[in-house]
Amino acid sequence: MNKDDENLLHKLYYNPKEATCFSSDYKLFNAARLQSPTITSNDVKKWLSSQICYTLHKPLRRKYIRNPIIVSAIDEQWQADLVDMQEFANFNDNYRYILTVIDLFSKYSWAIPLRNKTSKSIINAFEIIFKHRYPQKLQTDKGKEFDNFEFKKFLIKYKVRSKRDLKRNLKTKLMVGDKVRKQYKLNPFDKGYYPNWSDNIFQIAKVVHCPEKTLYKIKDEKGIPISKRFYKEEIQKVIPLVFRVEKILARRKRKGKTEYLIKWLNHPETYNSW
Repeated sequence: MNKDDENLLHKLYYNPKEATCFSSDYKLFNAARLQSPTITSNDVKKWLSSQICYTLHKPLRRKYIRNPIIVSAIDEQWQADLVDMQEFANFNDNYRYILTVIDLFSKYSWAIPLRNKTSKSIINAFEIIFKHRYPQKLQTDKGKEFDNFEFKKFLIKYKVRSKRDLKRNLKTKLMVGDKVRKQYKLNPFDKGYYPNWSDNIFQIAKVVHCPEKTLYKIKDEKGIPISKRFYKEEIQKVIPLVFRVEKILARRKRKGKTEYLIKWLNHPETYNSW
């Protein structure tokens, strides 16, 4: 998109005298197309994704298809995954992971701390759980801690069927490395002018292909993963061009010019710069 088109979009979107001021991408595209026939819908969407007021206040989609979980009895199907807690190992007696398991029907769950994720540690943790009950089917991802000979043999011993998320070559609108905002869920009495989306910028860490809808795992700017998996409707791709100042940490003079050490809003201290 050329500079003239960018200036046109800026005028149509930010000028209060225009009918398209702070409007949707659809209305903005239709108005821009009348003055610039070469502009495309993707150009408009890409430009809007770089505008902080649009990405913070974009309307939420509250109704959309979720991945269904259909079970009819307790212990028919469980799900299991590892929570990575390596960052906090020094504060937790060197426990680095938590094995989390949930029964999909009753929502009863277990959490077993682990110092490592070897097959032996995983099996020992499941032995603790299986002393009381065990499922007909166990669903996990394709991590090596679950996808190995010893663990498969262990499940066969208890006649538990293994069900793993299969990797597929599906096209997705979001890719690993994309910058995104996540939904900000307002409380019932929050003001209507509060933003709908997080001020923090996150990054797509993993794309999880599911039978119905693709899910996404994200991490913050420090690289710390967010435990929840998100639907496409719960995150929004952005192109962060504006970095807002949180505070000025220091001042200095260089060659007669004043320079400032800046702490950027919602960025870790490693991003501080002159």
